[in-house]
Amino acid sequence: MSHTPLHTALSEVLALLRGVHWNAWVTHWKSAGTEAYSDHLLFQRLYEGSGGGPDIANQIDGLGERMIALFGQGGVDAVAVQERSATLLQGVLELPPIERALKLEALLLLELTRAVHLCEKTDLALDNFLRTVADERSTVVYLLQQRRKTDTGSGYG
Repeated sequence: MSHTPLHTALSEVLALLRGVHWNAWVTHWKSAGTEAYSDHLLFQRLYEGSGGGPDIANQIDGLGERMIALFGQGGVDAVAVQERSATLLQGVLELPPIERALKLEALLLLELTRAVHLCEKTDLALDNFLRTVADERSTVVYLLQQRRKTDTGSGYG
């Protein structure tokens, strides 16, 4: 299959969503320090989509299904997505947990913006889906920024 700019952007969004999900889950497990309990709950909310948080599993699923609909069975390469996700995670591992999550969300929002610009005049349903995901991810950024304001330098990762 030929990789169009839209396919490339959507694959990057999918890899970032997978990375954000895995990072939140692992950070949930590793919460430590003075904010351990609140961070444990915050990151659980982020990876489960519970407590009013966006449902990242549905975002991943919805994007994957749309990519298959647009590009056929080859529209999602599981190995390529996982490898890219791992590379993205490796690039932020040295950051403290809140900063790591914010960095991943910033990369995701940037790539969502790129994907929206690539599809906004050709596929209204995909455009709406991506804008909704971006809006929901901005809620996560808000939650993480609020948590950053209370950061006491607790060390975990």
